[in-house]
Amino acid sequence: MSEQDPSGDDSSPANAADPAHYVSRRRVLYKVLLFQLKLLADGVRDIILSPLSIIAMIMGLVMGNKKPDKYFNRLLKFGRRSDMWINLFDTYKGKYTSDAWIAPLEDRVKQKYAENVDEQHWMSRGSKRVNAALDHVNSEIEGNKSPTAGTPREK
Repeated sequence: MSEQDPSGDDSSPANAADPAHYVSRRRVLYKVLLFQLKLLADGVRDIILSPLSIIAMIMGLVMGNKKPDKYFNRLLKFGRRSDMWINLFDTYKGKYTSDAWIAPLEDRVKQKYAENVDEQHWMSRGSKRVNAALDHVNSEIEGNKSPTAGTPREK
């Protein structure tokens, strides 16, 4: 996965006017969404591997002759390869991971975002509203940490 902002890298027109924390918010949102997709893939894989491991054991015991773990070892090999492909914790780098598969999609999202920087586009308006709300919440939290917290503030 690239470390660039999925909504456009720092040199894009959209980011020229955006404060750094807005860019960071988009980046963390993208990373969490990608992590959730990878968790889903990992979970589905685990659900499938669980009964297959029992089937592999039975097949190995019945048909494995002197190698009763033959089918189970194949299953483990598949599990390691799928773990590398899912790359849940970004441990692996290279073209054989889901990140390499997702990169073209990520590029299209960046391109679409850069094309829709127009103030009237729903994505721009929504992004501005969310960032304004988060800025407000952040300022409220920071205000409560001040030495005057607990005293009424003027509006």
